[in-house]
Amino acid sequence: MNRKIGVIVEGPTDKDFFEKHIKKQYPSIKGIKVISSATGRNQKIRNKIKLNSRIKDLKDKNGCNEIYILIDLDNKSCVVTEKKDFDSKMGLSSQSDVTTVVVSTELEAWMMSAWQKSDNATKEDLKKYFGLKSNTNIEEVLLQRFLASKQNIDCNNNESLRYFIEKLGLECK
Repeated sequence: MNRKIGVIVEGPTDKDFFEKHIKKQYPSIKGIKVISSATGRNQKIRNKIKLNSRIKDLKDKNGCNEIYILIDLDNKSCVVTEKKDFDSKMGLSSQSDVTTVVVSTELEAWMMSAWQKSDNATKEDLKKYFGLKSNTNIEEVLLQRFLASKQNIDCNNNESLRYFIEKLGLECK
């Protein structure tokens, strides 16, 4: 059976990060389908019905047989606990073709991996790195600055990034 991979991310900037960077750094995953779970200001995956509808769409409309859901480690708890709680709350525990990946702190930490160890990095760390003070649409500004830097993410600098890349069956670059 051919692998068809779907990825659900929290917000539109996370989706753009996949489309504009990850797919270029890892060209063998070009066929991956990435969707955002959020619209508007709420960029967290909190609605079980909406999430399961998106999973069903990835499977039925896009033929995906592996689904990855990327969530932020917002409450600084244990990654394993966060994953189990999320899977239980969203009714994912029995879906063997769906894997929740807890991103260390937030997806911006994956961007920060281009320069340093970033398991606990936040948007604030990336803002400081780029010398930004404004909070206006900061996710989009951070993404544009990262893309302009032409740096590649480094999964040797971030455990959750490494986990995700290895789950896809790829080698860290």
